[in-house]
Amino acid sequence: MPNTTYFMSAWVTSSPIDPAALQFYVNQNPVGNIFNSSGGGCSWEQFSPSWNSGAAVTADLCIVTQNSGNGLFGDDYALDDIYFGAACTETDMVNVDVVSVEAQAPATAFLLCNSLPGGIQLDGSGSTSGPNISYHWTTSGGNIVSGANTAIATVNAEGTYTLTMPSDSNAPLISLDGAPLSRADQVQQISASITGTGPFDLNWSTTDGLSYADCLEPLAGPAYDTEYILTITISGGCVALAYTTVLVDRGPAYYVPNAFSPNDDGFNDELLVFRWPGLVKEVESFRVFDRWGGLVFENYNFPPATAGHGWDGRKDGRRMHPGVYVWMAELRLVDDSTVLLKREVVLVR
Repeated sequence: MPNTTYFMSAWVTSSPIDPAALQFYVNQNPVGNIFNSSGGGCSWEQFSPSWNSGAAVTADLCIVTQNSGNGLFGDDYALDDIYFGAACTETDMVNVDVVSVEAQAPATAFLLCNSLPGGIQLDGSGSTSGPNISYHWTTSGGNIVSGANTAIATVNAEGTYTLTMPSDSNAPLISLDGAPLSRADQVQQISASITGTGPFDLNWSTTDGLSYADCLEPLAGPAYDTEYILTITISGGCVALAYTTVLVDRGPAYYVPNAFSPNDDGFNDELLVFRWPGLVKEVESFRVFDRWGGLVFENYNFPPATAGHGWDGRKDGRRMHPGVYVWMAELRLVDDSTVLLKREVVLVR
């Protein structure tokens, strides 16, 4: 019958000298995996794959030996109770109620001086309630006196408070550190903790600059401000999310000296554009002008801090006089933004 699942099975016993390796075939196509008999002599073993007929209306059933034997003796086996038949099907129905969970908390609450030290209440009782719904207050910079796991929390310090409501008592809760600050040439550790009944599957959905995507405390070294999202999933399919942003201190991504001495002594002989590692992708243009505005040097599209690409104090092979010159540079950063710079430099002989 088309589009029907069939089960097939057989019992085998084989010689221990060269145990049988067998596989079912239907309509000349292999079904299931190769069954390797243990070769227990008088012991019988069953193997039973399944097959879906698809569009087929007939089935030619075979059991094929997959090993060649040793060519002499000992590759004997016996088969018994060969079966082929349609699988039994049972159906049932289940009703699934989808519960919409909504957390309601005041957008702003005022902590008056006469409220200290007892604090004030943050009222989340307007949130959804019912079986398997729990409440979890967390804070960034504040202090929860009591009621962290109830609808109404008492707090006594200024800060940001968040009410989270898992609709399953086994749902995981995630705590992430604040927004760490990093330089683009450095790494910063993100620390996360989970409460709830495991096991958990975890994944960071943003992996730019992240050392690992499947651990709670990865190292983050992004080139620019990046939001990282941690997703935790438990076996029942319940999912929890947490967010943190690594802020990158761009600072001065570049540096050009305010004086140089091109006297061929091997020190400071070339005016170069330097950069913090990993911050500047390319110098798109670098030009130097004399005090009358005349162009004395230009170069385009080269990597920063690379000898041979800067100004050596010459124009057309002729040494320029000591004095003050003006340079202009256009830099492309790693996030593809551009920076236009203009400064003075003193040429010293």
